[in-house]
Amino acid sequence: IAPAPFCPLRGKYWAATMIGAIGLAYARLRRASRLQARAEAALAAQLQFQQALLESVPYAVFVKDREGRYITVNRAYEAMFGVTRDQIVGRTARETTHTSGIADDILTDQDREVLESRQGTRHEFAVPAQHVRDGVRHVIVWRHPLVAAEGDALRLIGTIVGVTEIREGEDRPRASGQR
Repeated sequence: IAPAPFCPLRGKYWAATMIGAIGLAYARLRRASRLQARAEAALAAQLQFQQALLESVPYAVFVKDREGRYITVNRAYEAMFGVTRDQIVGRTARETTHTSGIADDILTDQDREVLESRQGTRHEFAVPAQHVRDGVRHVIVWRHPLVAAEGDALRLIGTIVGVTEIREGEDRPRASGQR
């Protein structure tokens, strides 16, 4: 029988070498775990900040993905349209009824335009509404693409501002001048 090849781990230092290797691996694993925990805490803090920022905006704000599904909306959006996040998140404008009065194709086409062109847009709409003097609510919708580092437009963020009072104020002088 041929003797076994030389192995430095054999002999009286084998156990100490194995314990040292295990200790080194454990230390590396603990360090990686601490780094991951710090990164997760930083990410959670950033997400909390972004949510607080989104909620502090007094105008309706929405975020959609490339397919036009709502990712999130703020409380002002919920109040403006009388919906909850649970009713619209994960759905497209076609799958919800909260934007009735604006053709779904118009919203979808404008979203697609922003994502493809990577350019923001501004559009004004007159939307049928209850509890408004003329039964019409005027809103301006700003859309802007959220672009990834690679340059792809991954998401769309939009802000909706009600301008009904402004439009009614503009109409008063015209109406009084026509009399």
